[in-house]
Amino acid sequence: MHSGSAGTMPYSPCGAGRSRRASDRRAFPPACKMNFRNMRWWGRPRRREKCTRRLVFPVDTDIDAGPHHEVTSDSMKLSALLRGWRQEAGERLRRGRALPQKEVAHRMGVSERWYRGLENDEPVSLPPETLTRLADALELGLDERLALYARTLGAVRFTPSEQEGLDGATALFRELFAAQSRHPAYLTDRRWNVIGYNSVMAAWFPWVLRPSANLLRWTLGDPQARQQLVDWRDNARVYLAQLRFSMVNNPGDAELEHLLSDVLADPECRALWEKDSRVVAYRQGHPFRLRIPAVSSEDITVTSEVLLPAYHDGFRFVVLLPAEKAAEEAVEKAAEKAAEKE
Repeated sequence: MHSGSAGTMPYSPCGAGRSRRASDRRAFPPACKMNFRNMRWWGRPRRREKCTRRLVFPVDTDIDAGPHHEVTSDSMKLSALLRGWRQEAGERLRRGRALPQKEVAHRMGVSERWYRGLENDEPVSLPPETLTRLADALELGLDERLALYARTLGAVRFTPSEQEGLDGATALFRELFAAQSRHPAYLTDRRWNVIGYNSVMAAWFPWVLRPSANLLRWTLGDPQARQQLVDWRDNARVYLAQLRFSMVNNPGDAELEHLLSDVLADPECRALWEKDSRVVAYRQGHPFRLRIPAVSSEDITVTSEVLLPAYHDGFRFVVLLPAEKAAEEAVEKAAEKAAEKE
């Protein structure tokens, strides 16, 4: 080694070089003693420096930070979902920050290194029993557990071809649409395209008559939706959470990714997407208020009842039922008007 080359000495954070110091001192000529002392100081950093040098992470990587959302399918990766769920768990427990990886690992009964590897997309074994412990550790709800299992084990599907599924579902629900003459009802596919509706639905929401009508494009991107859906932001959060669940269950679906890109072009939707990492599987029994002057002069509250047809993966048959007496009366009058027009 040359004079003034202290930076070339190999760094040994664990003190591995201590056993060599005696021989190293003898090997250096007297003129190099000062340099040796300098190098000795370099080789013995303080304990805090040692930890900093051993655990080196990129600048924008925080192992205990919340979710880092991107407007790509990468935000649907298991690692991104886990970071978001740790953040939500910390908020639920009133910690003011994400639940630390160390605590999640302790709750699961695994090492912190194992869990950190899971969040870094390293290949690890995830049998159902481990997934259950993971879900318990993060205090996941039913929707999040469904997303976790779908993302790790894959969705179990028994589905006919795309066109056969569409034709079969349309035929299957044609009679239901005819029988459901009092309440709005509609049918969507896994990409939220509206493929069927009854006359009451068309009277309440004329946008379903448009070619290629899509539920999420309307609720999240149409200005009229912000007038008809009272508390639009709360509704938007739920619909975005449903879109996130659809993308988890259908990774790589180009149409869903295009839908997400279009939705997030709206600044307000983008802000909601980046702030919240929830997933919602189905809006079953979810009450929400509507403002539809053609139906009632006052706001009405309805609940969405979701039916899933067998062998038609991703299809939803939804009926909007009144949640109060005033809403029921308004629905009855609207149904009578719709019947008169037919």
